[in-house]
Amino acid sequence: HMKHRLAVLASSPSDAISKLAALHSSSFPDPRMTSSSSLLTSPTDGTSSDTPPVFFVFSGRGNEWPGMAITALEWFPRLRTTLESLSDRVLHSHLGCPLLSALADTNRETSLICVGGTRVIVPAASAVQVGMDTHIKSWGDRPTALLGHSTGEIPMACSCGQFSSEDIARLSCDFAVQQATPTSVGALLLCFCSPSDATKLAEESGGFLSSVLSPQCAVTTGTKEVVHSIALLAASRGIKTVPISVDEAAHSELMDPIQGPLRTVLEWAV
Repeated sequence: HMKHRLAVLASSPSDAISKLAALHSSSFPDPRMTSSSSLLTSPTDGTSSDTPPVFFVFSGRGNEWPGMAITALEWFPRLRTTLESLSDRVLHSHLGCPLLSALADTNRETSLICVGGTRVIVPAASAVQVGMDTHIKSWGDRPTALLGHSTGEIPMACSCGQFSSEDIARLSCDFAVQQATPTSVGALLLCFCSPSDATKLAEESGGFLSSVLSPQCAVTTGTKEVVHSIALLAASRGIKTVPISVDEAAHSELMDPIQGPLRTVLEWAV
């Protein structure tokens, strides 16, 4: 959070707008410490002993959308600066266009974020998360702990100081090229059931348990044909499933063939 916080007590949206607009007028009182019937502000620097812990979570594939981050780019200048810098130095040549142009396309049929696959979304999502990490830290917030899920471990490595943002951009591009190879082609299926039930679905269909998201939610994987079989078997048992927009059999032994090339890619970074 920023150093000062303000709460507006309003009876309607128009009342809230009017009181927030007062922030930019001379009629608004000194914001350093004010308490009234309609406005409450107080300074906070995050150093209080009762400040709760802050956890940064970095996500993997499957949650991208057209126009991703464009609103945040309008509000958060350090995010924009970081993405422009990473695009100029690394990502433009990999993506074939400026990163911000790829993010700005809101048409699902043409958006590079939606149709570009792993080769695009891994470096794009990593860059966005590195940019948000940089911006949030500019407010003075520091994470108590970090968690990276799947390819979210790439930007997490930047947040903890293991790699620079430029190194992370290079690493995400190299990783994406290897992950998108034909040997790793497959699919992911979100199953709304216990991990043990998801494991049974996968094993009975010739697939794998990819990841556990919660006690009642897990992801299965395999070739596209196998994942289709898992979905049919789940439906026959009354288990809801949702396909995830990922074209690799992530977190399974079907990814083993790319381990060697990935180790070669990582040699420059370790």
